[in-house]
Amino acid sequence: MTSDTVGVKISINIADDAGQRELMTATSALAQELSGVGRVEPGRLDSPTGAKSLGALDPGSFILTGAVTTSLLRALARVVTAFVQRRSAQRVVMDIGGDKLVIDGASTSTQRALVDAWIERQASGGETVTREPRNGSSRTTDKM
Repeated sequence: MTSDTVGVKISINIADDAGQRELMTATSALAQELSGVGRVEPGRLDSPTGAKSLGALDPGSFILTGAVTTSLLRALARVVTAFVQRRSAQRVVMDIGGDKLVIDGASTSTQRALVDAWIERQASGGETVTREPRNGSSRTTDKM
């Protein structure tokens, strides 16, 4: 993994019956928790193809920018997992260049395995790492 400055897009989903204010409160709370890790910038809604505008602000997302390292991603995943476990959000999606990690109410072991696999993909430069359960070896394939 390079330590180039990139962004981790973080999108928050809360209860379906919650309003805009609750979404903005949850987004602000998580952004505040992560502000010591990197610079927090507002997320934007995707503009339709061909649109000339930059897109409106997305109240349910933000981008954490800075040098991305494996240890930073592990710390980020711990903070986000704790945020979801406190029921501050139903689901949080972390996205680096289209490779998404969904943190939701999955069991601890399942969530840990998903986090580890996502971080390994980031560390291997976008290759998918497959672990062979019997001999501990691994192989990589290009991400599509």
